[in-house]
Amino acid sequence: MKIGVNTFGIGKLLREDFSGTLMKLREAGITAIEPRIDQAAGVWPVSSAGAMFAAVRAEGFSIRSVHMAGPGWRRNCIDRAIAFAKEQDISYYVISFNQSSVTEMAKEIAEFKEAVRRFRENGICILVHNHEAEWKDCGGENVFSF
Repeated sequence: MKIGVNTFGIGKLLREDFSGTLMKLREAGITAIEPRIDQAAGVWPVSSAGAMFAAVRAEGFSIRSVHMAGPGWRRNCIDRAIAFAKEQDISYYVISFNQSSVTEMAKEIAEFKEAVRRFRENGICILVHNHEAEWKDCGGENVFSF
């Protein structure tokens, strides 16, 4: 059986002891990693993500998805995100809105739908990682009502 883990919760451990943490993950039966990358200084900064991916893969882990923090799906970043996915053989981007306001989400939905279309055209799927805030009832709706 293949088992993967998102790196958000273990980001500090990876920063403190990258090789040792990977060894412990392997011992626990983990075979895949889902890194969280950010345009600036997330758990895995975009600027060094390629090298980190190579190191993880060299240790025998697979990477098929990336948790995209920040504005990676916005118009000004889509081309870069698509190129990165193709370069790194990424099949899925996982995003989080972390938004509780239906009004604010309504402002973003058209751009998000365009991003989904662009990613799909390039063979990349978008998955949504939800948080409790997104299910907040706003007059019978929530941000997933869109």
